[in-house]
Amino acid sequence: MNDKDERLNKRLIEGSSILVSCLNAPDFIDPADIEGTLDEFKPLREDAKSRSKKILYKMGLANRDLKEDLQAFVSRYDS
Repeated sequence: MNDKDERLNKRLIEGSSILVSCLNAPDFIDPADIEGTLDEFKPLREDAKSRSKKILYKMGLANRDLKEDLQAFVSRYDS
């Protein structure tokens, strides 16, 4: 994992732990605290989402290529 991905993962974990601590607080939960935390980590969430979409897209392309190769192989040996 490269440094940027590792930093992103650490920040996402930090944001998740902050939200969990807000939800587990024994006192009254101020919605502004939760909204502020969500707003602070929104760019991180979007970055993680775009990265995961890129990975899934690449996996889909690889899967499609493998499927085409498999179909060509099967059609060649079925004949």
